[in-house]
Amino acid sequence: MPELLNPPLAGQPQVSPDGGRVAFSESILDSEADRVASRVGVVDVVDPAGRVTWVGEGHTPRWSPEGEELAVIRDGGLFLVDLRGGRWRPAFSMQGEVVDCAWASTGRLAVAVRMREPDERGEPVDGLPGRYVTRRLIRVVDPHVGLLWTVEDAWHPRWSADGARLAYLSAGGLWWTAGAQPVRVTGRSVRGFAWSPDGDDLAYLAPASDHPDVNVKLWISSAEVDLTAGWELGVGNPVRGDDPRGTGEPAVLWSSAGRIYAEMAAGGRGPLAWFDPRRSARGRLFEGDYVCLSPSSAGGTLAFVRTDPQNPGEIWAASEVDGVDGVDGVAEPLTRQAQIGLPSVPVRAGAVEGWLTGEGPLLVNIHGGPHYAVGWRFTGEVQRLALHGYSVLTANLRGSQGYGEQFATAIRDDWGARDLADLIAVVDRAGRIENAVLWGVSYGGFLAVLAATRCEPVAVISENGALDRPTGRSPLKEAERIHAPVLLVHAEDDQICPIGHSERMAAVLKDVELVRIPGEGHLMNLAGRPSHRLRRARAIDDFLDRHVPPR
Repeated sequence: MPELLNPPLAGQPQVSPDGGRVAFSESILDSEADRVASRVGVVDVVDPAGRVTWVGEGHTPRWSPEGEELAVIRDGGLFLVDLRGGRWRPAFSMQGEVVDCAWASTGRLAVAVRMREPDERGEPVDGLPGRYVTRRLIRVVDPHVGLLWTVEDAWHPRWSADGARLAYLSAGGLWWTAGAQPVRVTGRSVRGFAWSPDGDDLAYLAPASDHPDVNVKLWISSAEVDLTAGWELGVGNPVRGDDPRGTGEPAVLWSSAGRIYAEMAAGGRGPLAWFDPRRSARGRLFEGDYVCLSPSSAGGTLAFVRTDPQNPGEIWAASEVDGVDGVDGVAEPLTRQAQIGLPSVPVRAGAVEGWLTGEGPLLVNIHGGPHYAVGWRFTGEVQRLALHGYSVLTANLRGSQGYGEQFATAIRDDWGARDLADLIAVVDRAGRIENAVLWGVSYGGFLAVLAATRCEPVAVISENGALDRPTGRSPLKEAERIHAPVLLVHAEDDQICPIGHSERMAAVLKDVELVRIPGEGHLMNLAGRPSHRLRRARAIDDFLDRHVPPR
């Protein structure tokens, strides 16, 4: 049994200006260097044949206006790669960590930089000990001249088509500037945006209420028009796995054909949502038992990542046409990835949708959020434990995306009631909760431990769990009702659910083990060091072997 599944994960596709090539990144766990390693590849759209030209280490590729160079982030710096000769050179020498960049049609680069300094007057940062003063800024540079100007308190840069205006996110909402006085587009809590092809308008994702994880709408800035009016499913919140793809600022794309694309969850599926403001038309593309992520378009080509429960992810492409659906309806893979693990079988309990992977003792994996969605997407830990000899159940309980706003907001300010009833109902369809191990991360850890105060599972695993809530139901307050053995795994530098949650729980439980993971934050499972992920996996395997050995 492999202690860690470690398939290459394709992501960040970027279509070349002429639509003929797609650059993308591929990440993998480098155990020897104890880091997440990534490299950039380029594949031809017309005749890929699975052949990838690997450019070198790095991530976040961006095409130059002529399509002859790529801007690539490597080791926190920005480099330019000449695709004709393979030569690398620094784009510009600057302080701070480069986290994003955008190339204007004029040849200028907008480079998003993050700078952190330890300071007791600052704020906690997830994954880092202590407190920090954090600056986020955008530097506009000419690779041949140098620094042109700087925008403070700014991130997520995107240029208008003519390269004259730079839009970005800031604490006050969505802004644009031409290098002088900035102009605010909206004060809404914008999560992602895109310029119109003519550069006269902006489409952006923002919630219609003060709850940013649900009810996300797609707006047009010129008239504050909501393109998702009457659209029951949210956009910008894709189906999640246990890797970073689909996190961060959501992908929004306004193609030269006039259509806007965004990620979404439709139940456990992940089609692409499309909107055509000219025709007042909209719909869903590529809907099936898989998830589409990170759309990119140029030169009549639409590219995206496609993943399913046994496929870690491939780069796919389709041709845009002038039609209602926006593409010709046929998408083809540009890269190939071998299948891994076991198939998932749907399970349903009323309105609750779930998936069962593998055979053996039942492990119930409760996702975090709680407003995420899981489903037809590769999740390495589910497959790892299924291959180990367990039956792993995942489900979208009330509170999850992909089933409408009423479903997603059903547990607002009321964790541990309807969602707990959903958990018991869907587990009963797959087995019996008295024979199951309940296991969850963050909110999932909360619900797993809380459920153990109401029923008698075989064992409970909580990772970075929200176990000591000051309001509402709190598992800590009812800990004396828990008789099952409990494993608590917690990252020591978690600033979202601090490790004190698990420390206080461990102090009152009778049959408990607390495993501390140093140097990691709340998202350890998505971005942690391989050695720390391995330590976590071994702790879980040892605990399961003692209490419910695999088949």
